[in-house]
Amino acid sequence: MNRVVATSDGSLLNQLHALRAGGWLTGEVPDDPQSIASQAATLTDPGNESADTALRARSWLAANCGYCNQQHAGGTATIDLRHTIEPSDMHLVGISPVQGTFDLNAAMLVSPGHPTDSVLLYRISTAGRGHMPHIGSATPDPRGISVVRDWIQSLGPDAAQPATGMQDTLPKELTSTSQALEWMLALHDNSLEADDRQRLLEAARRTPPEISNLFERFQPVELRRRIRTTIDPGGVLAIAGDASAGRDMFFDKRMQCIVNDVEELQPQAISLMPEKQLNDLRDADIASLLEFLSQQKSLPAP
Repeated sequence: MNRVVATSDGSLLNQLHALRAGGWLTGEVPDDPQSIASQAATLTDPGNESADTALRARSWLAANCGYCNQQHAGGTATIDLRHTIEPSDMHLVGISPVQGTFDLNAAMLVSPGHPTDSVLLYRISTAGRGHMPHIGSATPDPRGISVVRDWIQSLGPDAAQPATGMQDTLPKELTSTSQALEWMLALHDNSLEADDRQRLLEAARRTPPEISNLFERFQPVELRRRIRTTIDPGGVLAIAGDASAGRDMFFDKRMQCIVNDVEELQPQAISLMPEKQLNDLRDADIASLLEFLSQQKSLPAP
């Protein structure tokens, strides 16, 4: 928004100055929009392919995710996605995830040079549980996926070379999240023949949500699963849950309720389960998970 625009009477004004003058914006707004401090805060259009890839990707992340993912902003992650800070202060590149790996190979929040091992790329690419950003978005943004993928690839030692981890032959089944993410990117790039595309989408429909949700936007409309955004508490609580089944779900790494490096488990007054965690579950499954959790004064070891 730090740019000059023409008003209806033909005069020019800086948008940030206009918002400040109208009382809509407070805080530090540089008086000179051309100053170094002012220009440093300017976002780069993610769609401008002539601009620097890192600036484009970080601008997309700042606009879509940075309002929660920064210090004291209310997000549960420790990353900082503001585009004005040093990359080393993002706590993102080469960092192990603490809120679940989604079963990615050698998962990191951002694995330099390895987009399909990066939780960040998975989160912005998937629908349903785990999708980011939470606010204002229910479906993945293709432009964001492209620029963030390219940025992650550029961080590796072989940045000038395209990623080459994908099998040449389409697999009959999708058996891992990293493999599925690689083939989703092939769909995203429109690099598959029609027959291969159809076979891949058929295979995706046979997979669990952490894989199938990567392919939802490519599926025919009539075959897309309904990914709900709300849950009826009364309907869930009316169901008798199975505590044993709930325990299995709690300790299933695909559910992301618990990860291997947790040092201590303590009962909490409110749930710290990530938002949208339950959206892919049936009401009976939610009831079973709640039944297990309600029986715990201290959590048993897996």
